[in-house]
Amino acid sequence: MELTIEQALQQGVAAHKKGQVEEAERLYKAILQSQPAHPDANHNLGVLAVSVNKAEAALPLFKTALEANPKIEQYWLSYIGALIKENQFDNAKQVLEQAKTQGVDDEKLNILETQFTPTAQVNEPKLAVQNKSLSLSEKRKKLAEQKKQKKAKKQNLKAISPSQEVIKVWSKILNAVPQSQLLLKTSQVTNNLSHYVQLFEQEGISEDRIEYYGHLPSNHEHLELYGAIDIGLDPFPYNGVTTTCEALWMGVPVLTLAGDRHAGRVGASILTNVGLTDFIAQDIDGYIQLAVEMAANPTYLQEIRRGLRKRMLDSPLCDGSSFANDIEKAYQEMWHTCLN
Repeated sequence: MELTIEQALQQGVAAHKKGQVEEAERLYKAILQSQPAHPDANHNLGVLAVSVNKAEAALPLFKTALEANPKIEQYWLSYIGALIKENQFDNAKQVLEQAKTQGVDDEKLNILETQFTPTAQVNEPKLAVQNKSLSLSEKRKKLAEQKKQKKAKKQNLKAISPSQEVIKVWSKILNAVPQSQLLLKTSQVTNNLSHYVQLFEQEGISEDRIEYYGHLPSNHEHLELYGAIDIGLDPFPYNGVTTTCEALWMGVPVLTLAGDRHAGRVGASILTNVGLTDFIAQDIDGYIQLAVEMAANPTYLQEIRRGLRKRMLDSPLCDGSSFANDIEKAYQEMWHTCLN
């Protein structure tokens, strides 16, 4: 018995929700053979494409869905999201402005807008370990001025402030790279600044070698700050998670020390998934040596920076569909084990 368009769509959506990608794709395509401009079939097929890291293929599908029915909010959000994944920021901005005229939720659009900052520029690398011989960018000057004019707001952060051991290690790196600077961003430090200034001075690092930042007024300015960083230094024994992912997304490689437990191996796990295993140190001496070697190799850092966002997008870190399938399988195995 031949299915109606509505029945095919319902079955396609059901297969989609169950993770039966091939069946869902077959049903959506069958609908498009009869109705090439069918909005839901085009949109859902685009969502499937994005889920397997084929955002480019999804763009014409989302565009067709929007042209067929511009009143559906999710069509706008999906289209803008796919443009961002393809680094088509100018097009994404234009579509976002059109979405505003259609009454799309401002809060949802604002979240997408924070992703418009492109991968940090490669022609002026400055980092957590940074070369002072390079002139300050306009971006950095602007941030410095904001820092003077606005007092950092107090906030509780999940990330812990650097321990005295971490400060000792980071100081050794700064001493080994004489023209470098360290950028620290956490209100736990800025709220007790004199204490941390003293700790670094005890290790021979003067206050002018370190830039301290607390809370910044917007997500855009927060992400923009990564443009002033060449190498991220992961703290230990508790690694960064969100901060590491943000850095990689903005084109900044992160150097980590592989610890002996989950909290100390998250950095190594993230870097392994994006193929940056050469930024993983096995001990403190190796951590220091890696930082010094990478700081002395700006050409390599620039090469990484150029393709890091795409590398991250193509990695398991951004493969939500596979991750969900793996989680579902794990739950099923646990349930079967429990029953048996």
